[in-house]
Amino acid sequence: MDNSIVKLENKSLFSITGQDSGEFLQNIITNDFSKLSRRNLLYSSLLTPQGKFLYDFLIFCVPISDDIIVICEKKTQSQLLEKLNFYKLRSNVNFKITDWNIFYLFGEKNFNQKENNYLLYDEPRDNGFGKYVISEKEEELETFRYFEKHGYKKKDQNFYEDKVFEYGFTDRINDQLENKFFAAELNLLELDGVDLKKGCFIGQENTARINIRNKLKKRIFPIKLINGNIEVNESIIFKEKKIGEIISVNPHTFAVINLDSLVYDQIKLNNSTIQIVKPKWLNI
Repeated sequence: MDNSIVKLENKSLFSITGQDSGEFLQNIITNDFSKLSRRNLLYSSLLTPQGKFLYDFLIFCVPISDDIIVICEKKTQSQLLEKLNFYKLRSNVNFKITDWNIFYLFGEKNFNQKENNYLLYDEPRDNGFGKYVISEKEEELETFRYFEKHGYKKKDQNFYEDKVFEYGFTDRINDQLENKFFAAELNLLELDGVDLKKGCFIGQENTARINIRNKLKKRIFPIKLINGNIEVNESIIFKEKKIGEIISVNPHTFAVINLDSLVYDQIKLNNSTIQIVKPKWLNI
């Protein structure tokens, strides 16, 4: 295993401050904010009132100030902030975009949570995925040098993108999923992004109903393209039966698959051969 470090240009961070910050988040996000400590990241999401997915993100607390920091996709940051401001109402809550660096660290070496004044956090969805390193804006070069001294090699964004897809995370296509799928269909419960025991959150009623009554009929799966070309909205036909549909091809290929027709065989389509991939964290 190569020890690798990547500066994540596709991620953005913003702070949430104010005396109502914790209560504000607890009332709207899908995970239990009380699980957050100074030592861990919390994975969560924001849904529509009907329970459809809007945005997901990671949250941590700055150890010294206890400011809440949200890590999200850069391309949807403005929309997420707009939605948070919509729900803010009269709460004593403030949002501010930060200019901190965020790095992805993949390797076997163990580090302390606070390493050389950097903050390090395990990926909460699957700790085998790696760690995130947070540093001040002016410390970018110093951060690279520090971890290079510890045997880490600088890699480009493609290395991180490949790992995201390898682990079956939908981070890079989430803007294509907005308001189209329920949380359970995106496997957010299996990724510990939803806590149905926490009480109310936006979209909680439908999310709980689908889970409790076992009404889930389809899920999102990564798709391995073995050869050829596929297109968004292309039907997946297996043994003359439609079992799913391609929902994204760029930068990663995913499909929505009917659970009563799920197969892991190679499937020949009109112009390609594909295979449905089950992430290792998905127990079905």
